[in-house]
Amino acid sequence: LVIGNEAITNSSIGKKYGTIAPAASDDVEALMLQNKLEQARQLLEKKKREGGFDQTDENNLDWVYIRLAKKEAKAKRFKNAVQLLEQVSKDTRSQEEIRMLTRRYKKSAGGS
Repeated sequence: LVIGNEAITNSSIGKKYGTIAPAASDDVEALMLQNKLEQARQLLEKKKREGGFDQTDENNLDWVYIRLAKKEAKAKRFKNAVQLLEQVSKDTRSQEEIRMLTRRYKKSAGGS
C-alpha cells in the first residue's frame, strides 16, 4: 500500500518501529494502512487508558504520532507537530529522528 510517497507494509513498519500485531490490532492496522491516522490514534489512546496496551500497541501509536506530526508540519502547523512528537514514547527506536524533527519544527515555528 502506498500512503503519500511512502509504501507501507507490515515489514516496512516493523523494520523501523516494531511489528503490527494481529487480532485486536487488526482494526488499528487497517486504519493505519488506509491513512486514517487520527482514528487509529483514538483507538490506541483509548486502549492505553483502558489497559491491555502492549509493546506492539506502543510501537503503532508512536508510528501514528510521527506520521501525524509530519502531516501537521506539511500543513505548516509546527506547534501541533511538536506536541505530537512529544507524545512519542522515550524508548522508541527512532529517538534520533524525533529529536531532529522536533528541532526542525520548533525552528520553523519560531520557538526553541
